[in-house]
Amino acid sequence: MKSLKVSLLVATPIITLPLFTISCIPNNESKSYQDLNAKANQAAILLKQKQINSNKLEELIDSILPEGTELEILDLWVDRENKEINVKFRLRYKDRRYPYSSDVKIIKLKYESILENLKPQEKPKEKPGRKSKEKNPKTQNDEKSKDGLNKKSNGKQKMKWGHWNVLKLSDKNDKKIAAIAALIKKIDYDVVGLTEVFSEEAVKEVVAQLNKLAGSGTYSYVASKKLKGSYAGNLQAEHVGVIYNSQKIKTIPFEKTKNNKKEIGYSYIEKFNSEFIKKHNKAEYVRPPYGVKFQWLKGKKEDFTFVFDHFDSPGGSKGEGTTSGVGNQELAEARQLANVLDHFDEIDGENEDIFFSGDTNIKAGKEKFAFGEELFKKYQSAFKDNLEFATSLGIKAGNYSQPYDKMFTKTKFKTSNHGIYKLWDLSKDDEFTNLFKELHNGKIETSEIRKLVSDHAPIYSEVEFE
Repeated sequence: MKSLKVSLLVATPIITLPLFTISCIPNNESKSYQDLNAKANQAAILLKQKQINSNKLEELIDSILPEGTELEILDLWVDRENKEINVKFRLRYKDRRYPYSSDVKIIKLKYESILENLKPQEKPKEKPGRKSKEKNPKTQNDEKSKDGLNKKSNGKQKMKWGHWNVLKLSDKNDKKIAAIAALIKKIDYDVVGLTEVFSEEAVKEVVAQLNKLAGSGTYSYVASKKLKGSYAGNLQAEHVGVIYNSQKIKTIPFEKTKNNKKEIGYSYIEKFNSEFIKKHNKAEYVRPPYGVKFQWLKGKKEDFTFVFDHFDSPGGSKGEGTTSGVGNQELAEARQLANVLDHFDEIDGENEDIFFSGDTNIKAGKEKFAFGEELFKKYQSAFKDNLEFATSLGIKAGNYSQPYDKMFTKTKFKTSNHGIYKLWDLSKDDEFTNLFKELHNGKIETSEIRKLVSDHAPIYSEVEFE
């Protein structure tokens, strides 16, 4: 027996379609990951051929569902300019003995006819002198969007963002690149900053692998130049790579950078005074913070600025000294961060939403001292400053040592679902393993996680807005 639940919640211009499933009793057919992907391709072709001209959406979906599978709609949004609905979905077997999910498919469908069928009926006119019996009319009566679809007054959108130190990422190791792409896809970032990147080509390769999983053109990237401070060693120079879902957001230029240039992406290379740096006249970041301004493409076009960085290595190396147990170089960088973020706030125009994340190398219990009160007057930390939120991987499998990776935000929007992906559990993650197998033969063993993939866990958070 087949069952279906479908509801459409439309904000401008997004449609949200909660998970629905249609299930069929499977035949004695091959239950392989490759077979499931073939079925997903078949479903995509059939759905596209239908062009959403059925009178009922459920009949349309029912007609293209391969036998023995469930269909999961992950996202669905309107492109008004081209009069299309973009559908993001994947298939899985109903039989839970075969825990596969297909790779994600994204297709474009014409929506003119379905809009007519989904228009809400007009509310009957009330007789004079009678009050409506409706309760909470503001929540029960949805506003109409310009598409003729219902727009819930409490409809929200969410953007997932985060950071990951990817441990000497270069274009020399295909297995590492496949693992990074598969985990970014599994976490489902909309924006993620990658630090400790040694080659921009490697970021390009990660994006290419991501697009194999998600569909061509889903992800894109920008990257900083390979930079370092003037007194940093040559081996300390790194890129920052910022990968983003280009179907949801786009890069836009900063407005007031040096020489009045409008730039996509900007590195903070300023020198500054610091009481903690004695060997040099001015302090600098060993690896300059890199920021990118984005605009959300769905609904109201909100702007956001994200800044990422990899601070100096922990401790007082090369005679730089320490203060209260914190290396003076990373301490100077941490204390300057409030000014750095203020600088990005100045060059990004009217935008008020600033997000920072990075590998700060500031140990547990030292956050308030290192970053100083000026930062916390304006910015909120996503994580508590204790070992419960450790992100750097210990030598022993399963252990985490320090909460080096941090997130600070200044925004008018609600932030939620702050998290740390427990990287030591990577080889036990079936969804990751299936994604990885799409890109590379074999699997990731626990013994190679720390040296091959990374010695830091990815972190993430969500921003909720209209």
